[in-house]
Amino acid sequence: MAWVQNSNLAYNGQNYTYDVYRQNLPNDCTVSCMIMLVKYVLDRNLAQGIAQLWIRQSQQLGDADIIRYANGLPLQRPAVHNNAWRWGGGRGGASVGEVFYSLRRNLPQHRWLWMMPGPGSAAIPLQLASCTPQRPAIVSIDWNHNGGKHVALCLGKRPFRPEIVFLDPYHGVVACPYAPLANWLQYDTQQSSFGLGGSQGLIDEALFS
Repeated sequence: MAWVQNSNLAYNGQNYTYDVYRQNLPNDCTVSCMIMLVKYVLDRNLAQGIAQLWIRQSQQLGDADIIRYANGLPLQRPAVHNNAWRWGGGRGGASVGEVFYSLRRNLPQHRWLWMMPGPGSAAIPLQLASCTPQRPAIVSIDWNHNGGKHVALCLGKRPFRPEIVFLDPYHGVVACPYAPLANWLQYDTQQSSFGLGGSQGLIDEALFS
């Protein structure tokens, strides 16, 4: 994994140029997005090994534990010690909830907001449109063609244009038409800077900064 500097996408008469942290393994997208989120929000260089450690620690908790933690309730089992899993792999494959727990536990000075699938997710499209490069969001994408999951970093809606920009660790800079469908938002990588082909999915979960 490494930063791709000045990744450029020409789309709809507009150039989009951003730095993207590119994944090099299929399950590295969550680690890459967490590194980008910390850089864009806090201007801090989060080392890949540290990000992998945080993810691995969060994966020792169950989904129910993380939901309790998100609601301000005590964990049913103690959090993993900071030195645990020092030599573990801990690569990607994490849920948005696990990224939320990693950031909330290790960077508590910033307010992280996790919007889970369910009744509250109807507000996700509107909230994504209000994101900025300084206040981005990690989104979870449910691919239409195979049911798999992916994550990307949302930078918000372009001024005066009906489209939203994402930094995708696999596809690069992605521009999607802003057309919220009920409580879903269509994600399409047809227009992307790495030129790896089009994939379609629906956004159903987000971690806001």
